[in-house]
Amino acid sequence: MAKQTKPRLGRGLSSLIGQPVEVATPKAEAITQTKSDQIAKADEIDGASLRSIAIAEILPSPFQPRENPTDADLEPLAASIRASGVMQPVAARPIDPSDPRHHSGARWELVAGERRWRAAQIAGLDHLPALIVDLSDQHAAEWALVENVQRADLSPIERAAALLRLAERFGMSHAALAERVGLDRSTITNLIRLNDLEPEIKQLLGERREGGG
Repeated sequence: MAKQTKPRLGRGLSSLIGQPVEVATPKAEAITQTKSDQIAKADEIDGASLRSIAIAEILPSPFQPRENPTDADLEPLAASIRASGVMQPVAARPIDPSDPRHHSGARWELVAGERRWRAAQIAGLDHLPALIVDLSDQHAAEWALVENVQRADLSPIERAAALLRLAERFGMSHAALAERVGLDRSTITNLIRLNDLEPEIKQLLGERREGGG
């Protein structure tokens, strides 16, 4: 009986880790917000409104590709927020009034900026500057993935899982995913193949971000 072999990654793991991605993001003036100095009015920015929203009315994104950070991970950011306020707004989309979550008091769903939202809670803020955008589930999932791929050290396994969710949930081809997140198609294919690796190897790759590799 012929021995089965695992799919081979065409470009190697090193080419899949830490690749920079350029993404067009909404241009907004830097905003500082503290308890005593919160934004009261909305300004129109690239078709979205910039306003202050209550932290207690925000829910995390269901499409967030990163695992939830611990309070210890967020303490340096929380300390910065205590000292200088929130310098960059999060992005959020409104929760439809017919959504059961709205009945429990939730008004907004995060699209991007979960670390800032969690750190602001640790810092004791009750409001947060937010860019309010009207996005479909697919675009919200894309924004969440792109923000993390562009700015932060998602592990290869987190990228792989997020890309696979996008492909399966929204029926997106590898070419379409590549166009959305700014990577070439072969990189998308190789990343998605990481989902087929043995659990032990996935764990090692997942720990690469935590270890600073």
